Amino acid sequence: MHDRYPRGRLSNDRVRTRSGRGRLPVGERGIEPRGAASCGALLQEIREADGITRQDLLQVTGMSRSTLYQRLDLLERAGLIHEAGQESSSGGRPPKLVRFDDRDRLVLTLDVGQTRATVSVCRLDGTVLAGTEVTLEHPGPAELLARLSSVADPLLAEQSGRLIGVGLGIPAPVQAPGDVRWPTVAMPDAGYPLVDDLVRRFKVPTCVENDARVLTLGEYAAAGGRDGIFLGIKYASGLGAGVVTHGQMLRGSIGATGDIGHLRLSDGGPLCTCGNHGCLAAYTSGNALLRDLSGRVDTLTDAIELLDAGDPEVTEWFDTAIRTFGHTLAGLVQTLNPDEVVFGGYLGRHPWISDRLATAIRDFTLHRVNENTVLRPGSQGALAGTLGLVWLVNKTVYAPERVNELIADLP
Repeated sequence: MHDRYPRGRLSNDRVRTRSGRGRLPVGERGIEPRGAASCGALLQEIREADGITRQDLLQVTGMSRSTLYQRLDLLERAGLIHEAGQESSSGGRPPKLVRFDDRDRLVLTLDVGQTRATVSVCRLDGTVLAGTEVTLEHPGPAELLARLSSVADPLLAEQSGRLIGVGLGIPAPVQAPGDVRWPTVAMPDAGYPLVDDLVRRFKVPTCVENDARVLTLGEYAAAGGRDGIFLGIKYASGLGAGVVTHGQMLRGSIGATGDIGHLRLSDGGPLCTCGNHGCLAAYTSGNALLRDLSGRVDTLTDAIELLDAGDPEVTEWFDTAIRTFGHTLAGLVQTLNPDEVVFGGYLGRHPWISDRLATAIRDFTLHRVNENTVLRPGSQGALAGTLGLVWLVNKTVYAPERVNELIADLP
């Protein structure tokens, strides 16, 4: 497993500066004062700046000096900030920078798909310290979490640091980053308390999200978390999508946003795992591939190896499936008009497949739409979901309201 992500690290909602030297004054950076801030909001300012002086914080927040220093003291007592580095100075003693204290903080991620799961221990910036892949055989949720925990425990024991949260991605609709979800073939027991189980095991906050959406979050974070509409596509054993608009993940009224595999293309057609006939996944998913080419391929890895070797039967299957899938995705692109579409998942990140998906989308959308839409394979490969889970845990654990609750509980 790779040590770290190809393009690296998490970006916050605004672009962060990686060095504390040579900053422009606040006014020249286009930063407008935003009024008095709670401890939680103040920490968010510090995290987004990735190092900022007290003088700059006074200008950004509009606080009085006494109020700012009091809240900085509370954040430091809570172990959330520290002083590190210095601002460059044209004369006199250079002021010190206040930084978010992410030293020795760890996140555990459990990225569960239909046939495999990736267990990783990461830093808060998304760097993977240790990880492994687990093959799944559709166990019940209790057995699944017990197995993943047995893999995670030794990985955590090898690291020096404090676990601050667990992120779990699952192939099922999720209504919120808690434990509200709906049953699927891969996760049939919707009533099992996933979050409670993981909190009991690891004694830290836990977030749950749909697997295609965490893939999307990972690619979105790696791309800098920019504004606009960002569409992620997961193409693997199943099909899924995620939509981020101006930094917010869309989940829908029951958490089913992005559940594109069960769009019905016909009244007849192949039987889908959902029990209906003619669903998109029944024609084009990795599961459909293994069904249609049974006897020739046993795994998606077999299929990709034959595709790379130019096998005519496998190539013909993909040509047909990709054209059908691309036609459906074109409807999403035409409707959402995203700035960027990223293809991920075991099949979707393959260059040959992603290139043909992009071609199909362009063929079935208006030129004025697709000429301004970036269509590309994901940059994070198999670790996109892991990065998305780290992003989600960061956003949840260090949300201003949670930080304020932590500060209120200080002795």
